[in-house]
Amino acid sequence: MTTLWMKAPDEVLLFSSFTEEEKNRLERIFAADDLQSPWGKAVKALGLKNATSPKLIYWHCDVPYFNASAMAAITSGGSIRAVRTSDEKYTLQLDKSLGRVFFLLASQWKVARFLQRHLDKGYPSPQSPYGRLVEGLALGIALQSVLMRLDKNATAHMAEWLASPEKIPRLYRKTFAQIQAIQLRRTSLSPVWRELFPARPENEESRQPLPDYFWDAPENTVERAAIPKKEAGWKGMGIYGGEVSGRVVVVTSMSIAREVLAQERGAVILVFRRARPETTELFSFAKGVLFAEGGALSHACTVAREQNMPCITGLGADFFEQIAQSGDVWIFMDGATGVVEIKSAISAQTLR
Repeated sequence: MTTLWMKAPDEVLLFSSFTEEEKNRLERIFAADDLQSPWGKAVKALGLKNATSPKLIYWHCDVPYFNASAMAAITSGGSIRAVRTSDEKYTLQLDKSLGRVFFLLASQWKVARFLQRHLDKGYPSPQSPYGRLVEGLALGIALQSVLMRLDKNATAHMAEWLASPEKIPRLYRKTFAQIQAIQLRRTSLSPVWRELFPARPENEESRQPLPDYFWDAPENTVERAAIPKKEAGWKGMGIYGGEVSGRVVVVTSMSIAREVLAQERGAVILVFRRARPETTELFSFAKGVLFAEGGALSHACTVAREQNMPCITGLGADFFEQIAQSGDVWIFMDGATGVVEIKSAISAQTLR
């Protein structure tokens, strides 16, 4: 059986390259064969069954990828599996046999009961780092279960509807309200990852873009074009806000960025490679934020929506590299449509 491996979510993808000690620490957290591990406790808290295969993490270029095939089985009671398509992409396929549908409904009911306790009834946040980690993992699994309820139309409009809840069709309103509530709760718990994995100096600029997913081994992915095409405009995923123009600051070092931005006159548009949680520390200096990589439900994008910060994500590695090498630029961004355009070459700065 083939296995689908997905790049770890933004709050877990804390480094561009994990050390051996950090790898061991992360693998202990996600030890599926240990019922006392944070992952084992999280699955138990939801009342679900753990993966039949204990291997949940695959290391590619020292970066963690999660076993998406196992995740689909856990959240659906074995009723849904990831299937490889002819173009090496994937789709989720439901086993419609009566027994499997029952397991799917039972899993959804267990997740709904967990969410009712932790969200609707205001379950107090755990005080210990271990407790916050377990609940954050359980909420992450629950989120995947809730997302399974959405069809392709809802998935395609996710970023737009999260930014403008009034546009959500009645059919999807309850599910999207749950998604938002889960993300807000997870956002409040996510700082525990930095407690467990303190920030350290690193140079991620030499890191080549990695695939978002692959089957069995990264060799199965299609290679990126060796020479990126130079562009004057890009289209990403609009997270929040409308039209904003401003001077660009490309952030490649958080520590230097804090010092330099504190001396800035007027807000700028910040460009980040990834939508990591710590990027939100600089939002107060910005009139808009752009991410080359990151999902609509990432910590940073969730905070941007809550803070009414114009934001676009998923602009791509080529976007980041070109902006970082362009020198002084001003850009136009539309947080609603996801459009970004270079306007003129005036006084930009790359923070290294």
